[in-house]
Amino acid sequence: MQSIDETLGEARSQLENSSAKISRCANIQISTPVQRGNSGGPLLDQNGNVVGIVSAELNVLKIMAATNGDIPQNVNFAIKGNVAASFLESKRIAMTQGSAPTQMPPPDLADLARGMSAFTQCRSP
Repeated sequence: MQSIDETLGEARSQLENSSAKISRCANIQISTPVQRGNSGGPLLDQNGNVVGIVSAELNVLKIMAATNGDIPQNVNFAIKGNVAASFLESKRIAMTQGSAPTQMPPPDLADLARGMSAFTQCRSP
């Protein structure tokens, strides 16, 4: 049985490598800072609900070259939570959807996200 981290990583790979174009409706633009290695991690709302899966950041150097030096900041993307849920369902992977009603302080959100994440590294054989 796969862990949720393995499954979400697989979902991201399958979505990225698919020859079919991903609908713009599958992604949301976020202003949350994203660092290298954040892809596949949970995107949480203020209550700790998973609302997406961090998937990409804007290619700042490409935009800078195209705009003669303008550097956009914190333009990142996530796969919508319902898209990830549909993927898990299609793979018959059990999950529980919830709706946490109470806003959490940022340190508690960070702890919650850490508990949902695991470092994964791929190496060639």
